[in-house]
Amino acid sequence: MQAGLALFSTDKAGSVLHRFSGFSLVVRLLRPESRGSVVIQSVDPLAAPAIQPNYLSAPKDREVLLA
Repeated sequence: MQAGLALFSTDKAGSVLHRFSGFSLVVRLLRPESRGSVVIQSVDPLAAPAIQPNYLSAPKDREVLLA
């Protein structure tokens, strides 16, 4: 597990930064057991693939984050 400190604040990932001072703490698993998939849906190279991340689908991943 890794924790990172970012010296900015937002409401959610990808949103506009707040105008006031703040910080965000990000925790992430470095070696998750959960596995997702990326499936090609079309022969069209511009078509988006089907992405199923399956975040935290493995019980061990949830245990590590809650420990």
